[in-house]
Amino acid sequence: MAIERTLSIIKPDATRRNLTGKINAKFEDAGLRIVAQKRIHLTKAQAGKFYEVHAARGPGIEHDDGLVLVDTGLGNKGSDKFRAVYGVENTGRQGPTQLEDALAEAGFTPDDVQWVINTHLHFDHAGGNTFQEPADAGSGRREGRSRSPALSFPNATYVVQQGELEFATHTNERTAASYLEHNIRPVGAAGRWRLVSGETELLPGIRLVPTPGHVPHHQSVVVADGGERACFLADLVPTFLTNCRTHARSLRAAAAAGDLAAAASVGHKLAGSGTRYGFERVSDLGHEIERSAKVGDARAVGDLAQQLEDYLARVRAVSG
Repeated sequence: MAIERTLSIIKPDATRRNLTGKINAKFEDAGLRIVAQKRIHLTKAQAGKFYEVHAARGPGIEHDDGLVLVDTGLGNKGSDKFRAVYGVENTGRQGPTQLEDALAEAGFTPDDVQWVINTHLHFDHAGGNTFQEPADAGSGRREGRSRSPALSFPNATYVVQQGELEFATHTNERTAASYLEHNIRPVGAAGRWRLVSGETELLPGIRLVPTPGHVPHHQSVVVADGGERACFLADLVPTFLTNCRTHARSLRAAAAAGDLAAAASVGHKLAGSGTRYGFERVSDLGHEIERSAKVGDARAVGDLAQQLEDYLARVRAVSG
């Protein structure tokens, strides 16, 4: 189970840059390396796209007890509007999503997965827990939204903090949009949940550590082998600029589809988050996008989305 043989690339790069010096120092003092969120199945030239489509957010770990996946991405169950709003490009070439394609390129099938660790149950981390086939599908795994969701990994045990499952299944008007029943209920119906409470050694060398903040029962995953340790943070650390790139793509898709209500909503989010994180240009563009969308100016929304992408590219270039 050497760390170098995890499916995702473990090195202190993109995720590490989002840490403050103080937090980063604490991880280094603990002898931990930070696991960057990188897709495993695209060429280097395509790798940046991963952060925007959320196809396969977490690492896969080859373990003596079987293949372990950490988070499963968005899945294939979203409506056309959902895909447009969130800029989803996740259709697989041979399976339901790009996650199954990634497994195939690494020499695995969904049946090989023995463990799925959900850091939390938001739709962009647990959406691939299940999949849907079209009504006329046979036994093959194909894209579609007509049949009831089935388990994406039929031989796997799905692991989550008990408090997170309770939080996800007792939503309110603020949390309901993030916790979608079709990602969660089928796992329970199949009796495949393993619920943990607090810090837990799931398998030798794989420890689950509660890291509340993003949600009350969020967990991170520490992998140890051969004297090395690495930590997959999931959504413990905000990735604001990554989310902005996703929003920019969503805005252009919404403008092209004439869905200006969705564009106005994204603009509102950008305006608020830009202020919170100290990116005044993002905030200003968010306000302009919201105003343009509300007056029905789809062309202006598209132009402003391009300005946002250009700005983010400049920030990325400067920050290295």
